[in-house]
This record gives sequence, structure tokens and C-alpha cells, in this order.
Amino acid sequence: QQGLLEKKECVQTLKAPEKEFGISTELEQTILKISKQFSSAKKFEQFIYTHYPEYALRSELTPRKKQETSPQVFSIGYQGKNIDGFRNQLIQNNVSVLVDVRNHAFSMKHGFSKKQLEKYLERTGIAYEHIKELGVESKKRKNLENKNTLQKLFVEYRKELGNKKEFVQKIMELGKKKRIALLCFEANPQECHRSILGQKLESQGMPVLHL
Repeated sequence: QQGLLEKKECVQTLKAPEKEFGISTELEQTILKISKQFSSAKKFEQFIYTHYPEYALRSELTPRKKQETSPQVFSIGYQGKNIDGFRNQLIQNNVSVLVDVRNHAFSMKHGFSKKQLEKYLERTGIAYEHIKELGVESKKRKNLENKNTLQKLFVEYRKELGNKKEFVQKIMELGKKKRIALLCFEANPQECHRSILGQKLESQGMPVLHL
């Protein structure tokens, strides 16, 4: 971006970048290390597009697959994922708004607490919306010993949704205009209340795809 690497057949650093750009010796060494890892600018470019697509969203150097842009509601869990892989999954599906439906948007896992997550998404151009009213209180999740207790929780949650029409409607309105994803923890939507929320949306004519 600052012209520290020349785009030629081979990747190479510009002469005396510390003088031309005022960079530190430490940064210069990092640039040299990167340039030695790739035999050509093309390979370096492909690496960025593959592993860090968020940094290539507006680039015109490499043709990208045409992304779907029609409104869609997804649901996604972050269990078993790191923040970069999670964010890339949102990018690949062209999600523009992440709707957090956890009651308490806190996680011991790096990157998934409210402020951290919102910051990561902002860098990528994805909006963050927290609707805690559609979450399940922590105290209700403490005694989930088996599938039976989980199903009882879901029955109760389904009834509660009847009193939370304004929040369900908020998601409906977003889903009519944008590509959004409902977020909670569990990888398997069938083990998460977001599947019940998804059923509620589908009953009102809004399909939900689970990522």
C-alpha cells in the first residue's frame, strides 16, 4: 500500500525504504522477511486473497468470484472457530450485518466478546447489531444435562418469542434488505436457540440458511 514492495516478476523491496518512507528498522526487517517467502508478486497476491480476503475487498488486481448480493438470513455459531476464520466465512457469504442474539455477549474465546467482535467486523465493513432480548439468560442454560432438558428450554423459548414480536420484526426488516447472520455459540444450530428463532422467521416467510 505504501509502495514498499515493487510488483515485478519477483517480489523485492525498494532501495532504502527507511529514507524514503521513514520506516523503522524493525518494520524494514519484517518487509524483507515477507519478500523472501514469495518467489513472485503473483504468489504473494494469491496468498493474501486466500488467507486474508478482508484486505483485498476493494482490490482490482485479481478478478474475484461474483458474490451473491440478494437479501438473505443466515445463522452461524463460533464454536470451534478462531476470529479470522469466522470473519472470513462471513466475507465469503457477503454478510453485511452480524446480529448477535446472545443474551450476554461475552466469551472467553478471543475476539468474540461484544467490543472485540464489533471492532474486528468494523475493519471488514460488516455492521454489528446486538439484540440481547432474543437471547437465553445464562441461568436458564446452567442445568442443561441432556437433550430432554434442552428441548424443554426450546419449548419455553418458543413461547417467549410470542412476547418479543418487535425484536423478531427488527430481524425481519433487516433480512428483507440485507444479508445478515444470526450469531450464537453452538456450531450445531439444533443445539442452539437460534434454530428456534430461525423457525419463527421461516414461519413468517423468511428462509434461514445455517452456515
